[in-house]
Amino acid sequence: MRRSPTVRSYFERVRRDDPQRKTIALVATAHYLVRVMWALLKRGTVWEEGLAPADERKGVAPAIATI
Repeated sequence: MRRSPTVRSYFERVRRDDPQRKTIALVATAHYLVRVMWALLKRGTVWEEGLAPADERKGVAPAIATI
């Protein structure tokens, strides 16, 4: 989460700028990562980091992630 803009944006989206939702966001992000890892193992692919979805709304190039 520290280095991945994709995971960071997911965490921030779940947290909704509410400090009380930090634990909820952390568990939801862990669940998201488990689902991603399972898909990567199932398909035999590797994680390719792209831009975070939040950056797409700012007019930056779209994210590229192979899951």
